[in-house]
Amino acid sequence: MTILTYYEYLRDRNCSHSSNSYKQYRKYYLRLYQRQRRKNRKEVTLLLSPDVHTRLKAGAIQHQQSLSKFIASAAIAYIDKKYVVPNEQVVSNILQTLSLTYSQVQYLADQTRKDNSNQLIEYCYALIIKLEKQLETLLRHPDSLETFIAKTLHSNPHYYRTLTSLLKTYDYQNQIN
Repeated sequence: MTILTYYEYLRDRNCSHSSNSYKQYRKYYLRLYQRQRRKNRKEVTLLLSPDVHTRLKAGAIQHQQSLSKFIASAAIAYIDKKYVVPNEQVVSNILQTLSLTYSQVQYLADQTRKDNSNQLIEYCYALIIKLEKQLETLLRHPDSLETFIAKTLHSNPHYYRTLTSLLKTYDYQNQIN
């Protein structure tokens, strides 16, 4: 069902333009618009305490999203065990800066190849490519907390005692409260 324009609505009902006819058209338009919208999207209503609302609103502002988009992205990220990227524009700017750095190193490499200092330039070139890939992965798809802890403990076994101590302290504090 298509929504009629105001003039089509007037013509269909053999009405003339008036404030009352415009109010009726607005009711008609909103009713059909909502009907079409609800076919394509599902609506969920949340009742939040003032404290929770304040915290979620602060998170939405920090992530530069509307409250509803932030709640949806945070819920999906939680289900997928991923992180909500705080600001996609900042991540893109970091990656763009890194790409520009790479281009500048490549330009310097081309200029200094004439001076036979290839080894150092090639090393820098490879290092920046590796750094760019690692940063993109870390910023766009960071490891889950469980994976991060497992990797950290694997590479630094002496952290096990520290982590165990922290977890015991946290558990003890929660039992008191």
